[in-house]
Parts: sequence; structure tokens; C-alpha cells
Amino acid sequence: MRLEALYVRNFRSASSVDLEALGGLNILVGKNNSGKSTLLAAISGFFEHFRLGGVVTLDLPDEDDRPIPLRPPQPSFMREVDYHSRHISAPIHIEAILGLTADETAELVAEIVGESPQVENAARAFGSDCKLRVLVASSPAPGAFTFVEKLSVLGTDGGEATLLQIQPKDAKQIAEVLARVRNLRADADSLQRSMGMLDDDDFQRMKQPGYGYYGRVDERTNIRRALREAASSAETYEEFMSRVRELAATAEHRAQTAEEDPLPVPLNTFSGTQPTLPKYVTNLATRIGQTRVLQLGERRSAIGSEEARRILNLKIERGGQEQLRPIQEQVTALLGVSIDAYQSADRRVRGREPAAELDVDDFLVELNGAGIREALRMILDVEFEKPDILLIEEPEVHLHPALEYRISEYLNTLSTRVQIFATTHSTTFLDNSSGLSSFLVTKSDGSSRAERVSVERDAAVILADLGVKPSALFLFDHLVFVEGPTDEAVLRQWMVLGGYDPAELNVGFIHTVGTRNFRYFAMQSSLQFLIDRGIRVSFIRDRDELLDTDVDRLRQNLPTGCDLVVLGCREIENYLLQPKAIASALRSLGSSSTVEESAIEEGVAKAIEGLRQETSMRHVRKQLLSPLYPAEIEGDLTVETVLDELSRMETELTERRQQLEAVQAQAENLIEERWDSHKQELVPGTEVLEEVYASLGFKFSKPRDPELIAKRLSVEDIPVELRSWMSRLHT
Repeated sequence: MRLEALYVRNFRSASSVDLEALGGLNILVGKNNSGKSTLLAAISGFFEHFRLGGVVTLDLPDEDDRPIPLRPPQPSFMREVDYHSRHISAPIHIEAILGLTADETAELVAEIVGESPQVENAARAFGSDCKLRVLVASSPAPGAFTFVEKLSVLGTDGGEATLLQIQPKDAKQIAEVLARVRNLRADADSLQRSMGMLDDDDFQRMKQPGYGYYGRVDERTNIRRALREAASSAETYEEFMSRVRELAATAEHRAQTAEEDPLPVPLNTFSGTQPTLPKYVTNLATRIGQTRVLQLGERRSAIGSEEARRILNLKIERGGQEQLRPIQEQVTALLGVSIDAYQSADRRVRGREPAAELDVDDFLVELNGAGIREALRMILDVEFEKPDILLIEEPEVHLHPALEYRISEYLNTLSTRVQIFATTHSTTFLDNSSGLSSFLVTKSDGSSRAERVSVERDAAVILADLGVKPSALFLFDHLVFVEGPTDEAVLRQWMVLGGYDPAELNVGFIHTVGTRNFRYFAMQSSLQFLIDRGIRVSFIRDRDELLDTDVDRLRQNLPTGCDLVVLGCREIENYLLQPKAIASALRSLGSSSTVEESAIEEGVAKAIEGLRQETSMRHVRKQLLSPLYPAEIEGDLTVETVLDELSRMETELTERRQQLEAVQAQAENLIEERWDSHKQELVPGTEVLEEVYASLGFKFSKPRDPELIAKRLSVEDIPVELRSWMSRLHT
């Protein structure tokens, strides 16, 4: 069976969440506390219901509200806190669509026909590969229980045939009967155990009035009362034991009778209305409960002695080496380490099995790094338990990016035989997994919702063209295109300084790698793809040598919904030419010499004046050295058409050479007009910083120093155009 869809209602933060078109590898992404773990708990609770009870799973107390000994655990949606907003008036519903193989379908049909031959034709109409629709509902405390409200077959012809349907009010009566059976069996078990705990001395004391100690026997009132009455009416210890034995047999007989009696309400089944559960229903429920579900939570137990013991047992069991070798090879292939286990020589405890130790590359596993331990924990859990469904929270915890990639590849391969549901905040698990089903989980007004986000083939090409990884569609509400990592680092510092945390606003940055690529990134069709998916897009770009007419043209090329911010200065580094902030940044590098702000101010002024000619020539370069591309040749491509195009390009280059003197004069006039009032805005800021640092005996590092300076500025130093953009992000 494979889970093909899940519908969750009124469970914790999931008031109404649908997960459809589930695949082998299913990724849940979203902010912390958005509801990802809730959906994993819903899957676990669904299968847990069948594993623990079948059609009805109880949490009803016994008659005197004392705990029943050895009571099995309960499904994870019986408590009041499991109800959405604690509204217990509406039941929790967890509905699953399970895909059946041809063999599983044939087995179900054979059981139906064997038990109810009159419906053979209807059963065989299911088809060879059908699906199950299974709705598990809850009934709140007091007397909490879960039950199968509806179980039906979805045939290949699109029809639906009900195998079982139980109304909530009828489920309550059935649960009470099952609770009575359970309590009677618990009484029988308790009475049987008490026979091995009570000796003749206990018997004599129990005959005394007011005796209240019963040793290790069951503490429930009805068991103590039964033992006291049996002791009071018996003359000898042997007679007392005989009476207790009779009481246990009576309780077991009553339990068996109650179990075999017709249910208090008729059931609507595929075979018609009947007073008992059909065998084909109980068998099907058992098979669902046999689905092996392995859940690896965010907090996993430390790896160590338990895994070592299992490996050690495989080493000494007949045929165990054949099972162990593939596990060891898998670990080596993924993690690049070898594992083995040995019996500890110095941890033996008398009367107990000798302790086992797990070695990784001949060192105790405890001495290895957290990343190796976490990855090994997951791999060994999967290889030992061999689950049908794996639920894993944040598999990337403690993993180096390279190890993240290998584990993502492992999960991708594993998903061909194990259905996986994973929550993650890692882009690696999204971007490196093929054929996955990805869901964005969000929360609004206390309610979670999940949206399936798929990147079709053509969409993936668009994302690649934009330099955007598929994970951006899941992890970010805003995408900001900047020219490189320096701009991103400075902007992040200024956003935090201005009170706009990028993490809280779900802002992601994309590097355009150079201003010459800007028009390529501003292609309307590509950007529209992001906007249509609800992602807000901003472009932050340097002024460079752009004129106002150039900026207007860029704005016209952007689709509606994109935000363009062109800096007032040539580049973002120009805003960092603040002597006080530069001095503080230099001191943070551990300089033993005194860094005077006045020296920095003089250095900035000197560097700016020295860059006047280069500033002018950059304008010349913009106009005359823009790329010259061949035109698209229409018709047949021949030697003559190629020569014609080369001639055209040569003519254009000649014209540019002829324009050089005039363009240079025009650029010098432009700089002359603006130099005195705007020179700090016009020069290349990076080169100013390089010269200032060099004059003080430092080497300017672009990956490091702009961020150091930016974090030492005040809010007032942030360009007004960027402060305005930040405020728009928050709306």
C-alpha cells in the first residue's frame, strides 16, 4: 500500500489541509511552527490507529477510572490538545487514499467473495489496481477513542464501493462494548498474575479485617475487592487460589462472550447490513496496521550501544554477515567511513549481556563529529527497520553541505522502495531531489495550510535562466536581485539596522553577476513566472554610468509587480565612504596602529580627485564599448550573407571610432558640470576604498570589508531610496 493523498481536518494547527498527488519523496517546507510536524503526526497517527486497534482503538478508562495494567499506547490524536484550537465539538478527521497493488486487490476481492459469495460480481468489478479511501475519526474525552468512519474502494472505473460505514453515535456504543471486553480481559490477566504474587502469608493477612496491603498486585479497586472476598470465603490457601483461578476464568469467559455477541448496532457493509464486523474488513484493517512506519523526529536519540548490539548480533548469527555487508557498504559509499561493532572488554556487568561498542573508522562513534553521527543514525535506522513509510524531520541537522547533498541523494534513491515524508529548511534537499512532491506549509490565524508547488519542465528552464533554484519558490516570499555577494551582505546589514530582518520577511537574494546582465534578468516572461506564483520581485542595482533616460527604459521593461531601485550613487560602496565607520572597521581587524578619522577623510578626498579621469572614461566606455552582436540573418545562410553581416559590424565599429573624440568631450563636460557637488557619488566607490586602505597599510577585501563598514553606519546613513524600499517590503 502506498499513501496517495491525505486529508486532515481539525487536528492541531491543521483545521483543513489537503496533501494530494503524493509521490515517493515528499518534501514539506515552511517556517518554524507552520504545521509541518503536525502533518507528519497525522500520517503516523493514522497508521498507529490500525496498528493498535484496527477498526476501533480505545482510550476508555475502566469502571473505577484506574489505569489498566499493560495498556497499549494510544494514537496521537486522542487528547484535547490535539483538537484544532481545542474545539472538541468537531471530530478530528484523518482521511487517506491508499493505492493497492494488483496482488493486494486480488487478495481483498478473494476475501470478500469467500465470505459473501452473493456479491462476487460487484467485488470483481473493482478492477485490477484499485484504491482505498479510509476515513479515521476521533471521539473526544471522556471516553476518547478513534474509529473507522468509512472504508471504501475506489475502482478503476471511477466508482466507489463502501466496505464499511459507522456513524459516530453507533461508534460510541461499539467502543463501549470493546471497552467492556478489554476491562474483562484486564481483570482476567490481573487475577492470573496475582496468583503468582500472593503466598500463604498474604492469604492469612488478607483475611484480617481492615487489611489494605496487597503487595505487587493490581491496584484497581475491583481486583482488590475480588481478592479480599475470595480470601474471606476460603478456609485454606489452596482454596483461595482455586477461587481466584475461577474468577479469572469467569472474567475471560465473559470477555469472550461479549466479543462474540452481536454488536449493539447493525453495520453498513459491502455485504449489506449485518451485526458483526466482516472478516474482510478486519483483515484489511490488520494489513493497513502492518505498514511499517518509521518516524525520526527532530530530536533523535544518540547513536551508540543499541546499534552496536544489532551489528554485533549480525556478525555472529548464521547468515547475518550477508545482511550486514550491504549496510556497511552503504555507509561507506555515503559517508566515506567504515563501521564495525565489538564486544566491550571493560564494560562487562555480572549477569548481563556484555556491552557492545560501535566503531567508526576504528574510533568509538562518540568521538566522531555530530554530522557523521546524525547521518549514521538515520541510515542505520532505515537499514535496520526497513520501513514502508519514513517520516523524518529536518534530515539536514548538523550536516555539512557536501554531506547534505549525499544524504539527499540517498533519500532520493531510497524513495523508489520507501515512501518518504521529510520536513526541511535546506535548499539542498529541494534542489537536488528529482521527481519529488513538494508542499509549502504556511500558517495564518492559527491555521496551517499546505500548497503543492511543482516546477514543470519549462518552468525549471525559466528558473535556471534567471539563476533561481527551485527552492526559492518554497522558502521565500520576496526575491531580491542584486549584482553580487557584496551588495547582498551590505543590504542584509542595512535591513537589520533599519528593523527589517530578512529572515522574518522571508527575503532571498539572487546574484545577477554583473550589471551587463541586467536586461537579461529583466525579461518579462521569466519574471512574470515568479510574480504569478505570489513571489514579490525587487531589483537593486548600482547607478554606474546610467542616465535618467536609461533608468526610465529599464522600468518600462519590467512587468507589473516588480520593484526597481536604482541607487543614487555609482555603486553601493560609495555609501560606505564614511571615515568614522571605516576607522571602526579597521580597528576591528586588530590593527595595532592608531587609525585617525582625519587621515581617512583626507585619503577619501585624495582618492576621489585621482579618479576623475577614470570616471569620465567609464562614461565613454558605456557608450562606445557596449557589446556588438550580429543580427539575425533571414533566409538562407550563405557565405555572402555572413560577409554582409561582418561588413555591417565593421561599419558600426568604424563609426564608433569616429565618435570617440566627441563622446569623450561630452563625458568630460558632464563630469565637469557635476564634479564639485556630486563627485563622491560619481566615482567608483570600490576603488576609493582600495586606495584609502592601501594608504593606511591595509589591503581592502571586498568579500569582508564592505559588510564590516555597513554594520557600523547609522540608520540615517542608509540611502533614502533603500529605506523606502524596505518599508515597501514590510507592507
